[in-house]
Amino acid sequence: MHRTGYNSRMDILTAGTESIRTRVKTLLVIVVLGFGVLSAGADVRSVGSSPELFAEAKQITAQQAMAVVRRSTGGRVVSAMPTKDGGFKVRVLLPNGRVKTVRVDSSGSIR
Repeated sequence: MHRTGYNSRMDILTAGTESIRTRVKTLLVIVVLGFGVLSAGADVRSVGSSPELFAEAKQITAQQAMAVVRRSTGGRVVSAMPTKDGGFKVRVLLPNGRVKTVRVDSSGSIR
């Protein structure tokens, strides 16, 4: 009788499936994490930086507030500081060289 180190035919059949199962599990984890990252990215992009879409979001982010100010003034954002009401105080360098402070409320509207 030829000894291969396996105790039965079933051992021979299942020996290779463990590495296949591990590979399938790893692939499944990668796919699930990939979809999670993609869906998180889709949520951010779907809100975008348009003020009328901020109503869907609970609170505006600093990046969104800066984008609103940049678009409305045509200037370069210098800083953005959060305010107590959930909005931001954004300082912007205007094309004429002046620095202006613009307040953006939590819904994305300029005050």
